[in-house]
Amino acid sequence: MNCQYTEKISLLVDSEMLAEETLNVEAHLVNCVDCEMLKNDFLFFRRQIKESARQMATATADILPNQKLKNKNYLWRRQVSLPVSAFALIMIALAAFGVWSRTLRPGPEGA
Repeated sequence: MNCQYTEKISLLVDSEMLAEETLNVEAHLVNCVDCEMLKNDFLFFRRQIKESARQMATATADILPNQKLKNKNYLWRRQVSLPVSAFALIMIALAAFGVWSRTLRPGPEGA
């Protein structure tokens, strides 16, 4: 296609032209079959892109609630993370309790 208006067709479809220039391009489209076909192709692609975007938005809206259910942390799936210092403190407290509880027991009666 060797038409000087081919680049302007995209601007026309995107409404990025001044009013006077738009009138000139639209008048050209009446006589140029190639430019008219190009305009129709641009409009077709625009509709396809909008439809694809709409379908993607619908699919995403359908997937996200299901994904949230999959990622739900059930109590039996949770992992308890305990810092080493807290674990050591608990172990020392248990050992101290064990020693203390042994001192409270009465010794053997025969000793």
